[in-house]
Amino acid sequence: MEKESSAELMRIRREIEVGNDEISLIDLWLVLARHKRTIMIVFAVSVLVGSIIALLTPKQYAYSTTIEIAQTFAGGERRLIESIETVQAKLTEIYIPSVLDEAKTTNIGYVGDVDVRVPTGSDVLLLTSLGQVGSAGDIKKMHLSIVGRLANNHKPLVDTIMATFKQDRTLVKNQIDEIREVTSGLKQQEAALLMASERLKSDIDSLHAHLAEVETVNKRIISESKAENLAMNILMTNREYDIKEKRLRSLEQRLYVTIPAELERNKGEVAEKQRSWRGYQISLRAIDAKINNLKNSGAISLATKAVNPSGIGKRIIVILSAMLGLFCGIFAAFIHEFICRANEALNDSR
Repeated sequence: MEKESSAELMRIRREIEVGNDEISLIDLWLVLARHKRTIMIVFAVSVLVGSIIALLTPKQYAYSTTIEIAQTFAGGERRLIESIETVQAKLTEIYIPSVLDEAKTTNIGYVGDVDVRVPTGSDVLLLTSLGQVGSAGDIKKMHLSIVGRLANNHKPLVDTIMATFKQDRTLVKNQIDEIREVTSGLKQQEAALLMASERLKSDIDSLHAHLAEVETVNKRIISESKAENLAMNILMTNREYDIKEKRLRSLEQRLYVTIPAELERNKGEVAEKQRSWRGYQISLRAIDAKINNLKNSGAISLATKAVNPSGIGKRIIVILSAMLGLFCGIFAAFIHEFICRANEALNDSR
């Protein structure tokens, strides 16, 4: 009898230590059914604890500040006045630790980490802090202090670039004013030449009329002259006529050759000055665009709260606690079954 009890005890121990490969799903279900109370208790406790944690855990939101780095023009392209990697290093290693240390000493009410990252494919920096709704004001002050230190660091360089742009603008503006004055003078010369041309036309018409009168008078004088005075009268009349005709040719030379040449030259100079004026105007607009677009580094948006809370939500916490409670309950049921069988085996051995 003792030998049979010992054999039975050894068999139970082997089942407990090694396990029975022929355990069916029905056996497992029966174990769970026998210890369903244990499973329900563990499950209920886990859900209760998870619900309490979910209720006590405050919602945290991500507050983000977008920083735009000052830009300038170089070679016709917009470029950052400082590489984004350098600015990120300054924020991470200098400005953020400095602001956090200052926040700790002044007890502003919130001191948390500030993350710095560069969104993919962009030239801006993103400051991000996690905090509750009540900490929004403190986070805003912290981000504003960080951005202010960066802006103060970039301000001397931005001021130098702005001074260069304004100096270039002054030079171009002076050139435009000079061209305007020269063009005005050329137009006045053109008006004077046109007035002179009108006067010459009038003088030429008068000379033509006078020459016609002289020619008529000369013919009359010659026809009335005596033979001994004819040669002298012809010489005198021809001399007066030649003087008038020479004057006429001189006026016609100036009207039809000299003045048109001067007008053409004047027109060419005006056209050249206008081309130069348009070129300087383009340069002036480009400089004005540079001046208007040159701004110091600063925040595009300041401590903007995310729409949804960060981290896992209350519902997820409850669901996870329920799943954990179920697994723990099943595990506890098998442990309970193991203990019960072990106790039975010990009782049988006695």
